Amino acid sequence: MILTNLRRQRDRMRAIQRAVNEAAVTLGRPTIDILNEEETRRIVELIAAQTWPDGWDGTESHADVPLDKILRGGAVQPLLGLEEM
Repeated sequence: MILTNLRRQRDRMRAIQRAVNEAAVTLGRPTIDILNEEETRRIVELIAAQTWPDGWDGTESHADVPLDKILRGGAVQPLLGLEEM
Protein backbone atom coordinates (compact mmCIF):
# COMPACT_ATOMS: atom_id res chain seq x y z
CA MET A 1 0.00 0.00 0.00
CA ILE A 2 2.80 2.42 0.84
CA LEU A 3 4.54 1.72 -2.47
CA THR A 4 1.26 2.22 -4.36
CA ASN A 5 0.73 5.59 -2.65
CA LEU A 6 4.35 6.54 -3.27
CA ARG A 7 4.02 5.76 -6.97
CA ARG A 8 0.79 7.75 -7.19
CA GLN A 9 2.39 10.74 -5.48
CA ARG A 10 5.53 10.40 -7.63
CA ASP A 11 3.40 10.44 -10.78
CA ARG A 12 1.48 13.48 -9.53
CA MET A 13 4.73 15.28 -8.69
CA ARG A 14 6.13 14.44 -12.13
CA ALA A 15 3.01 15.84 -13.81
CA ILE A 16 3.35 19.08 -11.82
CA GLN A 17 7.06 19.28 -12.60
CA ARG A 18 6.37 18.67 -16.30
CA ALA A 19 3.71 21.41 -16.42
CA VAL A 20 5.95 23.88 -14.58
CA ASN A 21 8.88 23.10 -16.86
CA GLU A 22 6.79 23.45 -20.02
CA ALA A 23 5.65 26.89 -18.84
CA ALA A 24 9.22 27.80 -17.87
CA VAL A 25 10.55 26.92 -21.34
CA THR A 26 7.76 28.93 -22.97
CA LEU A 27 8.64 31.93 -20.79
CA GLY A 28 12.39 31.49 -21.20
CA ARG A 29 12.78 30.71 -17.50
CA PRO A 30 14.89 27.97 -15.84
CA THR A 31 13.37 24.53 -15.37
CA ILE A 32 13.17 22.66 -12.05
CA ASP A 33 14.10 19.17 -10.89
CA ILE A 34 12.07 18.30 -7.79
CA LEU A 35 12.88 14.59 -7.60
CA ASN A 36 14.95 12.78 -10.20
CA GLU A 37 14.84 9.09 -11.19
CA GLU A 38 17.82 8.12 -9.02
CA GLU A 39 16.24 9.69 -5.92
CA THR A 40 12.89 8.06 -6.66
CA ARG A 41 14.50 4.61 -7.07
CA ARG A 42 16.35 4.99 -3.76
CA ILE A 43 13.18 6.00 -1.90
CA VAL A 44 11.35 2.96 -3.31
CA GLU A 45 14.26 0.69 -2.29
CA LEU A 46 14.28 2.04 1.27
CA ILE A 47 10.53 1.66 1.69
CA ALA A 48 10.56 -1.88 0.24
CA ALA A 49 13.36 -2.77 2.69
CA GLN A 50 11.31 -1.31 5.58
CA THR A 51 14.11 1.20 6.25
CA TRP A 52 12.76 4.26 8.08
CA PRO A 53 14.42 7.34 9.59
CA ASP A 54 15.38 7.00 13.26
CA GLY A 55 12.31 6.73 15.45
CA TRP A 56 9.93 5.95 12.58
CA ASP A 57 8.23 2.62 11.98
CA GLY A 58 6.24 3.25 8.78
CA THR A 59 2.88 3.74 10.50
CA GLU A 60 3.15 7.52 10.82
CA SER A 61 0.33 9.78 9.67
CA HIS A 62 0.50 11.02 6.12
CA ALA A 63 1.06 14.69 5.37
CA ASP A 64 -2.58 15.10 4.31
CA VAL A 65 -3.87 14.19 7.80
CA PRO A 66 -4.46 17.19 10.09
CA LEU A 67 -2.84 16.65 13.50
CA ASP A 68 -3.16 18.43 16.82
CA LYS A 69 -0.14 20.53 17.78
CA ILE A 70 1.92 19.09 20.63
CA LEU A 71 3.58 21.86 22.60
CA ARG A 72 6.72 21.75 24.73
CA GLY A 73 5.93 20.01 27.98
CA GLY A 74 3.44 17.68 26.29
CA ALA A 75 0.39 19.95 26.22
CA VAL A 76 -1.85 19.32 23.20
CA GLN A 77 -3.47 22.16 21.25
CA PRO A 78 -6.37 20.69 19.24
CA LEU A 79 -6.93 21.95 15.72
CA LEU A 80 -9.99 24.14 15.44
CA GLY A 81 -12.53 24.29 12.64
CA LEU A 82 -12.06 20.74 11.36
CA GLU A 83 -15.76 19.96 11.74
CA GLU A 84 -16.30 21.36 8.23
CA MET A 85 -13.61 19.12 6.67
